[in-house]
Amino acid sequence: MGTTATTAATAAAASAAATTHFARELLQRYTARTPRSADLYARAVEAFPGGDTRTGTFFLPYPTFMSHGAGARMWDVDGNAYVDFLGNFTSLIHGHAHPHITAAIARRAAQGTAFPFPGEAALRLAEEIRRRVPSMERVRFCNSGTEAVIGAIRAARAFTGRAKVLKMEGGYHGSADVAQVSVSPGMDAPPYPEGRAGAGVPRRRGGRRAGRPVQRPRDGAAPGARARR
Repeated sequence: MGTTATTAATAAAASAAATTHFARELLQRYTARTPRSADLYARAVEAFPGGDTRTGTFFLPYPTFMSHGAGARMWDVDGNAYVDFLGNFTSLIHGHAHPHITAAIARRAAQGTAFPFPGEAALRLAEEIRRRVPSMERVRFCNSGTEAVIGAIRAARAFTGRAKVLKMEGGYHGSADVAQVSVSPGMDAPPYPEGRAGAGVPRRRGGRRAGRPVQRPRDGAAPGARARR
């Protein structure tokens, strides 16, 4: 038994040493090939909280700064090429700089890009989405996933008259307080934060009750999910 335990401990120590050596070598290779990204990140931390406007793009020791892309490939500011398997979190299904898309953007930009009024182009897009996805009765365009989640929760509360929101354990649904709970719980989920996450929707709108603020979790919530008042 003692010999077996000693052998296992020796193997674990050797594995940890090999992992540490590999991580150190990988770090050296990364910093050697991305010096301009390092310089830009040093500047960026003075301008952006955390060095960028998207928390999800950060990793140690610093993120890679991209210069341009074409199709399924990207190039960083140091000239290194990459195959893009992420597609900006799946939003770029046509790849980078598709010629038809860039031409359409150029045509639209020449006519103006933003107006504080409705536009026919947005209407045509909504109609095309509804044609392709018949279950979509109405469409509202948003500037981010976070904004879309906020709007969806507000609409659901107002429509159902219910106040609780069910969120899957470990799921990410944007950076708004109402959804920023137990996003990365790990093996031992942390306790829920005290206090309120925000009013969500007004108590009354047009004479009808529209929901209550999000508060602490209800006891006895289903495993793998959390119900919040």
